[in-house]
Amino acid sequence: MDIRSIIDKMTLEEKISLCTGSNHWQTVGNKRLGIPSLTMSDGTNGVRFQKEERKVGACNLYDATVNFSFDSKKALENTYEATCFPSGSSLACSWSPELAEEVGACVAEECKARGIGLLLGPGMNIRRHPLTARNFEYYSEDPCLSGEMAAGMIKGIQNNGVGACVKHFSCNNSDTRRTRLDCLVEERALREIYLSGFERAIKKAKPAAVMGSYNKINGVQACENQWLLDDVLRQEWGFEGAVISDWGAVKDSAKAARAGLDLQMPHSIQYFHMVCKALEEGHLTEDELDIRCEHVLTLASKYSREGKERPEIDWDKHHQVAQRAACDCAVLLKNEDNILPLDPARFQKIAVIGSIAETPLFQGTGCAIVNARQIDIPLDEIRKNAPSLEVVYSEGYTKAHFTTTGLLEEARQTAAGADLSIVMVGTCLPGESDDYDHKTMDIMPAHLQLLAEIVKVQKPVVVLVFNGNSVVMPWADEVTAILDMGYCGEGCGKAAADLLFGLGYPGGKLAATIPRQLSDTPAYLDFPHEQDVCRYREGIFAGYRYYDKRNRQPHFPFGYGLGYTTFSCHGLQVSKQAKTKGCSVSLTVTNTGNRRGSQVIQLYIAPRSSRVFRPEKELKAFAKITLEPNEKRRVIFILEDRDFAYYDDIHKCWQTDGGVYDILAGFDSGSLTESVSVILEGTASCKDYLSLDSHYSELFADKETAKVFFDFLIEKNLINEEQAQDPALIRELSKTFWGIAQHLDMNAFGRITPELSQELVDKMNQVVR
Repeated sequence: MDIRSIIDKMTLEEKISLCTGSNHWQTVGNKRLGIPSLTMSDGTNGVRFQKEERKVGACNLYDATVNFSFDSKKALENTYEATCFPSGSSLACSWSPELAEEVGACVAEECKARGIGLLLGPGMNIRRHPLTARNFEYYSEDPCLSGEMAAGMIKGIQNNGVGACVKHFSCNNSDTRRTRLDCLVEERALREIYLSGFERAIKKAKPAAVMGSYNKINGVQACENQWLLDDVLRQEWGFEGAVISDWGAVKDSAKAARAGLDLQMPHSIQYFHMVCKALEEGHLTEDELDIRCEHVLTLASKYSREGKERPEIDWDKHHQVAQRAACDCAVLLKNEDNILPLDPARFQKIAVIGSIAETPLFQGTGCAIVNARQIDIPLDEIRKNAPSLEVVYSEGYTKAHFTTTGLLEEARQTAAGADLSIVMVGTCLPGESDDYDHKTMDIMPAHLQLLAEIVKVQKPVVVLVFNGNSVVMPWADEVTAILDMGYCGEGCGKAAADLLFGLGYPGGKLAATIPRQLSDTPAYLDFPHEQDVCRYREGIFAGYRYYDKRNRQPHFPFGYGLGYTTFSCHGLQVSKQAKTKGCSVSLTVTNTGNRRGSQVIQLYIAPRSSRVFRPEKELKAFAKITLEPNEKRRVIFILEDRDFAYYDDIHKCWQTDGGVYDILAGFDSGSLTESVSVILEGTASCKDYLSLDSHYSELFADKETAKVFFDFLIEKNLINEEQAQDPALIRELSKTFWGIAQHLDMNAFGRITPELSQELVDKMNQVVR
């Protein structure tokens, strides 16, 4: 398509219409101009694509409101079948961008088979608080892990001919009153935590689109925020794709168009009227509208599937990827006496308890729900893997996750009569609404009751947890093993059975910290919010950064996960220790056990000192490797300047302080056994400018400004050259708590006027520049 030529031929009405949807899922096509329509679909863990729109009666608003649902049986019947892969919160536990890329490739194939050109995913907001309902769609509490996993997913999707749209940009960290919520976040926290993952994914993988979020950020609607959508996203990061709104996220369409929003979704009469009025009144120019059209046309021309072949899907292959992914995402949290993997020779009868075993809990709800094509049933798969054992089953709670005295008593008796119990528990999401967030970090009440009864009558007890977000585990000491399956997709049943009996390997590490109690969490005092305002008072201390700074021990630290073999690492080395040109870091990892297994090597940076508050350590790189018994491998990481930097929100730049930095390596954030130090000179791009209110300690931090200051005092006959060399003068001046102007006014005997003080400051700042 000659996009510039097409825009020149478009009428003003056609331009405006192009920048909102033609319906709920498609952009506007134009046969006269040869513009194809682009079809979009939800899908952070699989394709959720609706069939034809429902036929509605005369009272459309009533039907659209009363019968609206993502999750009902009727809604799922109106959705095409697709492979359900692990949700984002589970996939991130694999710590494998390569796995994310493989999943993305499968999802892209299923998109093409349905004529879908743009997938609305991955979701990659920071998991700020464990009660946020949509956390199951998001990767991690850490931007490095989030950005790398998202980049892998984007590459998998886009290398196979479908566009990816990262979301929700940005600070979509609560689902209570989310369309009215104003997130107040200091710029440094925005840059280092809430935008950093997006930046990493966008620069590495170049997604086709970015979706703006529902909320405000520091008083400005995200989809109408020029600083966010243009200054940062396009000008600083170099994003070249299209910016689209979340569905119904735009309050003022003209403001959004001016700010950099290219496409308002879904179809909006409001958009047409508001933009027309803004053009008439001169608040929006046609040139600005042309830029929006250019981005939409570029997106549609590259990714529209109109007239393109629809490939046959290898469903069996995709299901096998889903099964393998579920194993690789599972996190083994406890394994007392190495009870797992189960040895059938040790048992005659095992009990499987909990209705999740028959009706698996494997995904979230809402716009991420997938009409899974093939669901593995845990109980069936366990029986397949243990043909020599007697496997008995007790429901424990209903499919609706309620329990009764009778169900609990039956479960007790089943457990008491077996050699071992496998108890399946988890958390369901509340129904999607304007008050969508969880109210507790516990597993479901009926599951808690069941577990309390089982541990009274038996041990060993192996617990499998199916959850979309972190849950507290006050019962952990009472059970033998805990396998956190997460929302692990349609392969959940076979993965669970294979992991239990050693046919699979638990390859996961926690992507978010598990605290001992809700009140330990960083944002506990500010969640969900009050009066539609959420203050991110914890600032840069999100996730493990908070626990480290407070010296508060979580139940299970970020990056934690056991395996069925053991590993060691040693020989951490840095290639160079000077300047700020980045460095190469390497270490050797050895499988010291007797099984083949995977391990995640995590690399953190810890500054020994800084002129600003900084986390004790921060994840900057990681790698996942698989080794045979006794096999060893040298793993190499490249650290860049940016990895050592913090965002200086006074000077609006990334800054690295000179000094010593420790590079820490290990297998989780709580046990980093290897360390080496590197010395950096620091950056000179962001110097502090002096003012009349600056203190002498700031002035003396730079030799050149100190010389200007003493030369000035000598010139004004306030000191002589010998006194200027006296260390006592610098020492005593550095102690004073007054600013320069106030101190000179009081102690220069009337010789230094305000004008002369300003002249002095100006001269010192000239050498700073």
